[in-house]
Amino acid sequence: MRKRYIIVRTMVMMMLFLSFFSCKRDEVKVIEVDSVWSLALFHDDITVNDALNLIDSTWNTWLKIKPNGDLYACYSDTVDKVLDAKDILWEIPDTEFSASVEFELPELPTVPGVHVNYDEHGFVSVPFHFEGFEINEAGLRDGFMNFTLSSSLNILDTVILSSSNIIMEDGSAFNHVFVGDDASFSGTVDISDCILNPDENGNVIFSASLAATTDETPVAGMQTFDIGILFENAKFAFVEGVFSEMIAPFSDTVGIDFGLENVSGDFELYTPEVVLRYINTLGLATGCNVDSLYLGDDDGWKTTIIRDWESLNFELNTTENNSDYDSIVLDEQIVDMLNLIGDYSFLGFTGSVLIDGSDNDVARMTDESFVSLAAEVEMPIKYKVREFIYTDTVDFNLGLNMDDDDFLFDEMEFKFNFENRLPMQIVPQAYFMQNGIVIDSLILSDNIIPGCYDDTVSDAEFLVSVSDDRLDRVINADKLKLKFILSTEGHEVIMNTLDGFGLRIGVGFKTSTISTDIF
Repeated sequence: MRKRYIIVRTMVMMMLFLSFFSCKRDEVKVIEVDSVWSLALFHDDITVNDALNLIDSTWNTWLKIKPNGDLYACYSDTVDKVLDAKDILWEIPDTEFSASVEFELPELPTVPGVHVNYDEHGFVSVPFHFEGFEINEAGLRDGFMNFTLSSSLNILDTVILSSSNIIMEDGSAFNHVFVGDDASFSGTVDISDCILNPDENGNVIFSASLAATTDETPVAGMQTFDIGILFENAKFAFVEGVFSEMIAPFSDTVGIDFGLENVSGDFELYTPEVVLRYINTLGLATGCNVDSLYLGDDDGWKTTIIRDWESLNFELNTTENNSDYDSIVLDEQIVDMLNLIGDYSFLGFTGSVLIDGSDNDVARMTDESFVSLAAEVEMPIKYKVREFIYTDTVDFNLGLNMDDDDFLFDEMEFKFNFENRLPMQIVPQAYFMQNGIVIDSLILSDNIIPGCYDDTVSDAEFLVSVSDDRLDRVINADKLKLKFILSTEGHEVIMNTLDGFGLRIGVGFKTSTISTDIF
């Protein structure tokens, strides 16, 4: 084999040697030939799967691949803690509770300086009713009770209040001594880490021990006692009880970028899949109204994902823990298609989460409870394309100069070889550019590359010749702009990682005369 190669190479060299010296001997200035040589300009063969390995991180945030290779555009907008129990249990407005009671005293001595006591179990009942909920049991992280006490018994000088409905931090029942003058008393009690256990009517029952010192004034009969409690700076750790109606609106957007550049036309995705995911650890089911879910741009345009901007209403049942989402799949409420080619910059998500409160069910809510929502939009890249236009520009420099007297070529022939594994028909077009301006084109519009709809690869080869004045323009071009017009021809197709496209561009140079002056 090596011997044959050496013989062929030797024969070629001898022929070139003889041709050269025969020209010199006869002083021949021009040789008539018919020769062609070619140059590969462009070679690209890529599948969708190959492209995924080249795309930037922006695409990776929204593109998902199913096990069968089908592609999905996916976006998620999460509203973390749209309803946070801290907003309920830690934002308690300062609340004042009050009660009055009458009690009857026997006739007291009129001798000054005699100490007398009056004790009564369950002396006064104070309603503990908070805005937003009725307490069966509650634990406090922080808080104070500011007491204001007064009585018609003006010789009263000491009041001791106790209650088993308030359990202090050390586990003992509430017990506090108030000392005052002229039957007027005040005092502040720190109730951090205490437990409230109102009775079945929501009242805290205080027993009392009243102490007085007699004077010369006769005292007997009915007396009054007033109690005021300012529940101040309270933060609950938990509340078990009945919660009133409550609405927590939300409005959130998340930035998106489909990453499509150099494209125009239409590219509609069919049947987006929307999943509303949620965590609800409040201890009771809540309602959820989704007012809008849409793609938006910076100019204020919105493309709705919900059919006819219809408000959606769901029940969010309690979930097992604070990390696993439950799901609600939306179907009938979602539009049939979305145009992927839009200057979308964000996914918008608005609505409200609400506690009904009408069923009077008892629930236990902690300050670590919350409701979080996530709207996940999965759009299978399943589409019909009427006219999707893709353009790309590549460098083009043959290193030739038509003004050179030794320029040998009078015709160029461009060869385009296509291998189409995409489920789309392709109409190609090529333009030559110089300094950003189109100076010539290769008309390929009559040449159509069929789509690959049945796993049969479509091959096509086109030849375009350039000569005369056009040759001058093409030689001086510095860019080659490629334009592809794609259509699914009415087919509804889905993109797969095995889909692909191959393009090879070559150029052949033809000459019929060679000047011997170049030797």
